[in-house]
Amino acid sequence: MNAGLRCLLLSVLAWPVSLGAVEIATGSMLGPRYDEKSFYQRTSPRGEWTHTYQIGHFRKQVRGKLLGVRATYALFDDEFLEDESFTPDANTDRAIAALERYHRYGVTVVAVNLQGDAKPYDGPEARSGQARDGKKHGALIGAFQPDGTLIPAWTERLARLLEAANKLGIVVALTYFTPDQDEVFESPEAIVAAARNMTRWLIEQDARNVIIDIADRWDLEAELWDFGRFIPRNIGSLVIDVRDQFNSAAFTLPIGATGGNALAYPSSLAKLCDVILLRGGQSEASYRAHALGQHEEVERPVLLFGAEPLDAAAADRAAGAIFSAPQDAGVYPFSYGSEPDEPKFQPILHSIAKLALKKPPE
Repeated sequence: MNAGLRCLLLSVLAWPVSLGAVEIATGSMLGPRYDEKSFYQRTSPRGEWTHTYQIGHFRKQVRGKLLGVRATYALFDDEFLEDESFTPDANTDRAIAALERYHRYGVTVVAVNLQGDAKPYDGPEARSGQARDGKKHGALIGAFQPDGTLIPAWTERLARLLEAANKLGIVVALTYFTPDQDEVFESPEAIVAAARNMTRWLIEQDARNVIIDIADRWDLEAELWDFGRFIPRNIGSLVIDVRDQFNSAAFTLPIGATGGNALAYPSSLAKLCDVILLRGGQSEASYRAHALGQHEEVERPVLLFGAEPLDAAAADRAAGAIFSAPQDAGVYPFSYGSEPDEPKFQPILHSIAKLALKKPPE
């Protein structure tokens, strides 16, 4: 297969400071003694909550924040893919191996999808990321059966990724649904069942290092969302329903839904969520800072993942503006079938390291 498949590939470097097991929360989840716009973590169920980036050789300016990268296809499996050289387990193994490198550069969150994104393949003759386009022209990428039950192979890979991330103190921002794959469900009820099943699985796994992202780009591309735009029209109800799954659990997780509409986010939804999740592109740093400024009145932390790599100068500008506005930068790191795209990805890691670490890697 000649078309590039956007997946994580390999690179391993060690980082001497690790938190070990980590539980993530936001100040609004913890009560009035905590800053509602900050992220907090603890390393045991009865441990003390501290700001993120508080333990270790980190700069004070990043306390209470998360800096991260997109690893959208760390769990990837396309049922339409006919390429014997690709194996989902090996792909996830490479993603897990890369976590240590990210950690070395100060990364504290990695975004991962349970359904396929818009363009999993590159090239002029590449297949789309939509299941509706069929086996010849589309892709079937997802952790859910049509009735909303979970596919065991996906949860097995997810369990390994969560365990590896947890050992490094890395949080996984886990996206449930995308507009390119929601048509795989047999009904709106199956979508609700899928969200409940995934959340209950996380509870059963005691997976405390997760931020739940109900849907990616829930506010974009109306023609792509199926079942009468069920997910966008019911995004608030889905947030509430997922939160209800934790009513009898020993812990709860931050819950949000990623918006992509010019970094805008309705305040009514923001107040329902624990975190404002945003997805940007190659916007200039000044625009990102201005757009993020609109969320200052909402007492929630902001987590922004960029959609594409930036060159070195743009990465520095974007990461700095996002940080001050606040929060982070991110990319699809590598391409399947080729060497890691270091000229585009490495500047992002260096930008994060400069923001987070007292002594960034050389």
